[in-house]
Amino acid sequence: MFGCAIYLLGMAKGNLYAFWLSAIALVWLILLAVFARLSALRLRFAIVSWQSRTLSARTKTEHQVSVSPAFTLPFFRLHYRIYGDFICGNSTSLFVSSESSAEPDGICHIPFYFPLCGTLRAQGRLSVRDLFGFVRVILQEMPQRDVVVKPPLFAVPEALRVDVTSSPEASRKQQTADEDKYYMREYVPGDRMKDINWKASFRVLELITRISPVSPEPSRLLRLELRPYSSQKENLLSLLHLNYVKSWMLSFLAAIQARHPEYRFHVRAGAYEQFVEDAQDLDVLNQALSTIHFQGEKQTGERVQDELFIFSTAFDAALPAYVASRSLAKTHLFRTVTTGEKKGLTVQFFQGHRGLALPRISRAGRIARSFIPRKIPAVPVRVNGFSVEEKLKMVPI
Repeated sequence: MFGCAIYLLGMAKGNLYAFWLSAIALVWLILLAVFARLSALRLRFAIVSWQSRTLSARTKTEHQVSVSPAFTLPFFRLHYRIYGDFICGNSTSLFVSSESSAEPDGICHIPFYFPLCGTLRAQGRLSVRDLFGFVRVILQEMPQRDVVVKPPLFAVPEALRVDVTSSPEASRKQQTADEDKYYMREYVPGDRMKDINWKASFRVLELITRISPVSPEPSRLLRLELRPYSSQKENLLSLLHLNYVKSWMLSFLAAIQARHPEYRFHVRAGAYEQFVEDAQDLDVLNQALSTIHFQGEKQTGERVQDELFIFSTAFDAALPAYVASRSLAKTHLFRTVTTGEKKGLTVQFFQGHRGLALPRISRAGRIARSFIPRKIPAVPVRVNGFSVEEKLKMVPI
């Protein structure tokens, strides 16, 4: 509007209408700037609370920012903008920017949409803006912070909820034959009443529980392995496959955990290892997988010959050799493959949402080449368990 006013003022020679229009526009802009500065002075000590919490990929999510006080003059609103780099790979990053105006109570709900999981290195900016968008005055700049974007979970088909048959692992150490048949400990809420040693309890005036050295409910340990290895250069297609495999493994683990709460899991993802026993451990694993990207495989002499559930992508060229080294162990395989045809699961990468993470202009060429339809031949892998393949096809919009 300022440019139009200056143009009309320059063209106002002998044209009274153009002169008055340009003069009114300039006066209006000056008044807006003055009132915006007055609002900024009144809010210079405003307290901003940015509740940065973990977000989820491929779902509509939002951040909440509260501003106190939130009073502004008529025709003006408080705006909060979050922007920064979204790190979704070793050499791949997207730019994200989203803005929202504050409600009367000072709460800003800022929407986001991330096509992949990763880490958002974001900054915040509070400003005063008029309703027409002509004038903006910056009040505060928030320092940079890292926000985790977790891989989403999806519904696991009933066919994939396999009846796992891994050998039980005793949760307590076995006692030798010359030791007592039972051992005693203090009562813990949840112990069965028939396990209480009443004679010993009356003797010491405290409940004593009698425990058998052979655990009546042995726990089961399942081993899962995510292989974040690739024989090709990183691009959006390979990152999409890796992200899908992360969600696949987490969803499979959550489904088994829901049906069998007594199971424990040993999860390995590249160089990362973790034991999962409850929902809290699963959430920790979810956040850890967000920062695990493609990496080189480290050869180790250790080959655990227990039952193993492997999750891999079509870009893992070393998978057949790894499975062959475990020929005597029961191995199950979950793998994604590419398809150049219409069949398979079509994944829409960029969707029309506010706060969408987009590639930078300087990297548009390399990003665009990722969407060229191509099929990567899947190397056949023979396992002595079950094998499930998911065909993925990526489209830009």
